[in-house]
Order: sequence, then C-alpha cells, then structure tokens
Amino acid sequence: MKHINIVFAFLVICFCSAFVAINEDLHAAMNKMMQKMKSMKMSGDPDHDFAMMMAEHHQGSIDMSEILVKSGKDEKIKMLAQNILDKQSKEQQQLRSHAKSDSHDQSHAAHDQGSGSSTSEEGNAFSSEMKQAMEGMETEMKNMKMTNNVDHDFATMMIPHHQSAIEMSNAVITHGKDQKIKNIAEKIKSHSENEIGQLKEWLSSHGK
Repeated sequence: MKHINIVFAFLVICFCSAFVAINEDLHAAMNKMMQKMKSMKMSGDPDHDFAMMMAEHHQGSIDMSEILVKSGKDEKIKMLAQNILDKQSKEQQQLRSHAKSDSHDQSHAAHDQGSGSSTSEEGNAFSSEMKQAMEGMETEMKNMKMTNNVDHDFATMMIPHHQSAIEMSNAVITHGKDQKIKNIAEKIKSHSENEIGQLKEWLSSHGK
C-alpha cells in the first residue's frame, strides 16, 4: 500500500510539473514577442511600422495558440485557439509581405518628400499610441495571476493580447495612409473583439 502511495505521489508531481512547464512556455512566447516588438525601430511611417509590429504581435498569439492546441484539455478553447492560429497566420503573411514590398519602399519615400512635417506629426502620434498599447499589455501580463491550468491561463493571457491588437489597429486606422493596411487593421480589430467576447464567455462558463 505504501509503495502504491509513493507511486501515486510521484505521478501527481510529474503531472503538476508538466502543467507548470506548459504555462512557462505560454509566458515565454509572450515575453519573446514583447522583447522583439520593443527592439524594433520605428520608421515614422505608420503603415509600415504597423505591418512590422503587428506581424510580430501575431507571432506571440500564434506561438501561444500552438501550445494550447497541443496541450490544452478543453475542446472548445482548443477550437478557438485553432481559429486564432489559422486567421493570424494568414494575416501575418499579408503584413510581412506589405512590410517587405518594394512598392511600399518607393511610396514611403515619395510620401516623406511630399508631406513634410505633417508626416512627422502623424508618425509621432502613431508611435505614442503604439507604445501605450504595448505598455498596457505588458502591465496586465505582469499583474496576472496564473493558475497552472493551461486552458484558463491561455484565455486570461489572450484577452489583454487581443486588447492591445485593437488599440494598435485603431492607431493605424487613425494615422495611416495605406488603405490596404487600414483594411487589414479593421479585420484584425473585428476578429480581436469577437474573440475577446468568446474568451470571456469561456472563462465565465468555467467559473472564472
């Protein structure tokens, strides 16, 4: 009997350790995203900078969603994570394509030459709003209480992540010039608002 209890205790410790490791992976994905975004140099062009920053922002969500799809237990939240993964992978490709396009580089140069101080003002305002969105997300993450329940913690972490995506999208919708990027931002905003609602509903239905 004593031997069985020891084996059971060992299995419980292993099980708990596995969930702690998964939660550390979620934090690592989010921290990696925030560090990369902080290290990016802003060009002063809201459209280009949004594309660069949001592509990396999406990477954090993609990494977290992959972890949840692989290690989560609740099928409903896993389905939501898969939907996030599918949508944001496609959006990320569009954002990176825009950021690297030669046509953008040419239009960016022409835009700078023709707009002068107004371009600088828009760029400064945009950069300030992007910084506020990132700082708000980072503060919420630091103050967040983790439960070592990967489904719950994924949902809890993804809400401020998506909220910052809404704020970043609003910034480029207000200050950007490229309608294609503004259209992408509108979609990101709509998806994020819808998914926040689903995440909150899931948390509420699970007593959180």
